[in-house]
Amino acid sequence: MKYTLFRMTFFVCATALLAVPYGALADIGPHTVEINGDPHVWARQHAKALDPVYDGASGRDCLGDLMGFYFDQGVDRLSFRVSLYRAPSTPGTTPLLDEGVRVFILMDYTEGGTYELPYGVSGTAPFMWDSGIELTQPVGGARARTVDAQFGVLGTEGVRRVNAPDRWPNIEASIDVPGKFKEAVMISRGGEAGDYEAAAEAAAREESTPVRFYVFTAYDGEVVDDIVAGNTPLSNTHNVAFAQHLNQGLTYTTVFRGERGENAAYPGDPNNPDDGADEILGAHDWYNLPLNWHQGGLLISAAEWHDPGFNDSLSLGVAAGRYEILSSALGQHMMPFVSDDINGKAVSVENDMINTLYSYTPRVAWVPERVWCENPDLDGNGKDAWAHVIDYIGDDFTDNGIWAVILDDYVHC
Repeated sequence: MKYTLFRMTFFVCATALLAVPYGALADIGPHTVEINGDPHVWARQHAKALDPVYDGASGRDCLGDLMGFYFDQGVDRLSFRVSLYRAPSTPGTTPLLDEGVRVFILMDYTEGGTYELPYGVSGTAPFMWDSGIELTQPVGGARARTVDAQFGVLGTEGVRRVNAPDRWPNIEASIDVPGKFKEAVMISRGGEAGDYEAAAEAAAREESTPVRFYVFTAYDGEVVDDIVAGNTPLSNTHNVAFAQHLNQGLTYTTVFRGERGENAAYPGDPNNPDDGADEILGAHDWYNLPLNWHQGGLLISAAEWHDPGFNDSLSLGVAAGRYEILSSALGQHMMPFVSDDINGKAVSVENDMINTLYSYTPRVAWVPERVWCENPDLDGNGKDAWAHVIDYIGDDFTDNGIWAVILDDYVHC
């Protein structure tokens, strides 16, 4: 069994997720957030900025690769959440921040400040900042320290809480409201000095205090990745598509229901120990995350023989508009090394099975064995990817009504 998660930005099942579970999007008051390591306490209005994956200085090594920034203005605290990319295969117990990687959140909310980055990090901020916070994870334990543009490091004074939960690729912290920030709140509400309490509740509820953020990760004295954000919720959408893939298999298999019993407290329970494909579908349904589902043609047959109820559940998801079904080639063989007539037939038969069992016409396909031979002679050695290839497989898909194929993180056809 093989599950694969892809981040894609093309037309398949794109949905505005803001990189948080659906339950986190409830309209709770921004002043009610109490960070505890659970992303569900954050709401849509707290998402201030999103960032592409692999855009940092380390590229695909993903060292300090930022994904998103969240902020909550409370009456007596400011809370921050930073999301970073962690490869899906990374064990949950692995620290989110590598040793030596630091996250800085710098804030500008009053006149003055400095452009210089703290702790001697090279470069400058895009604007003058007033105060901020440093987040690290030495020896796996999350730590937060405040920093002031005028007085330098203030240590842990003013830090209320810091979390780096194992299950989620987030690190979060809350601090006491700085004095100058309180002044900014009163000015933005038209209040007089000393009138903070009267202005704070409305300002917290509306997240209305003008503040700018420069969020960056640093390693070895250099900026690795950065985000610039304000205190208004994201106005754009962020397209994310999930593709789940079940590989080969024709005989009886436990892949559909798992081997550890149905022990979940609810379908999306992250503590569920079972490992079946039904848990994957249940989690998507629970969090209302549409998905693209590929089940190899042989596994479609296996389910019809040994667990037809599983195929029925896929059909219901299709009818409800939650699932898009991906096609492929029956047998999941290495297509470029097989004749054109066999390849075309393999795609056609899998399409027919999907049409018959799920009442769905697939337009996107999963490429078996990640084989796509269209690479030129990039290294100049006189050889390209076509050695021993007897079929260009693109037309095997396009001739059968497929508009695009999924191959790693690149779209073909």
